[in-house]
Amino acid sequence: MLAFFLFFPIMLSGYFADESISGYAGPPDTRWMLATIDDQQPEFTGYVMFPSEGRVTGQGPCHDFSARQTAPYPWIEITGFTSETARCDAPVGDDPFVRLLQGFVISEVSGPVMILTNEDGVSALFRAE
Repeated sequence: MLAFFLFFPIMLSGYFADESISGYAGPPDTRWMLATIDDQQPEFTGYVMFPSEGRVTGQGPCHDFSARQTAPYPWIEITGFTSETARCDAPVGDDPFVRLLQGFVISEVSGPVMILTNEDGVSALFRAE
């Protein structure tokens, strides 16, 4: 019985581990900088961070934003964007980086590289900073 009480917290800690992309994307302060879209230089810049389970922050050309991510890894679904700081008159949903992020459904993290892919096979490569 004593063994149960000693190992039960250890078993629970594995059960409640972060199984979303934030659990695989390195330290919470890692900035994932957009490098390419389908092996081409993007027309805009942006970065995304996964500071805690279910939380996404980042910066596109027009907005600093926060959002939610609830899908288990390797899936990704970034929703509920809100603008923290606007540098353009356009709403956050019109920011090209935000529109790009909204379409991704699969994520892959390998060391300093993250690849996000949408249902049409368009992939964006991000590099950790």
